[in-house]
Amino acid sequence: MVTTVLVYFVGFTDPVEAKGKEEKGSGQPDVAPAMKKTATLVSPLKGNIVPLETVNDESFSQKLLGDGVAIKPTEGIVRAPCDAVISSVIETKHAVGMTCENGAEVLIHVGLDTVQLKGKYFESLVKLDQKVKAGEPLIQFDLESITAAGYDTTTPFIVMNSDEYKFDLLGQDAEDEQIEIGQPVIQMA
Repeated sequence: MVTTVLVYFVGFTDPVEAKGKEEKGSGQPDVAPAMKKTATLVSPLKGNIVPLETVNDESFSQKLLGDGVAIKPTEGIVRAPCDAVISSVIETKHAVGMTCENGAEVLIHVGLDTVQLKGKYFESLVKLDQKVKAGEPLIQFDLESITAAGYDTTTPFIVMNSDEYKFDLLGQDAEDEQIEIGQPVIQMA
């Protein structure tokens, strides 16, 4: 269910369909896509980092939407992990998608099943197509109220097109390691 909702809001283009559209009528020979630039994504939250595989949602734990990490937040603010353009602002304000300058498509999804809150306890601080710098606030949320309402606040932080990069997760030597906003988490090459 989560996958269907995310595909609806964030979008998805089948690589085969995209390639076919580029080839039809382009009049240009097939050219290899430009190489992706290296980048380091920093933590968008303060909290405890946990492996994505331990998240209690198969769409995230099985990496169906991409690779990354999850963070159990200790503060109610999400900040940009890179310089980016906002590519999706979910109506229920619990998630945001962005395209980083290096082409990485990032999704930050605050909590599990929090779409059911219908925006209650969340405030979106950005708009579609807005340019943001690393560290700028994206979402503010009431961590205590969400927890009191019975929701798991574990926040997946994924790169939806992670298969396009050499991908290293930094600082995950121990589960539940504390992490600060701005601390390097994902290295892409």
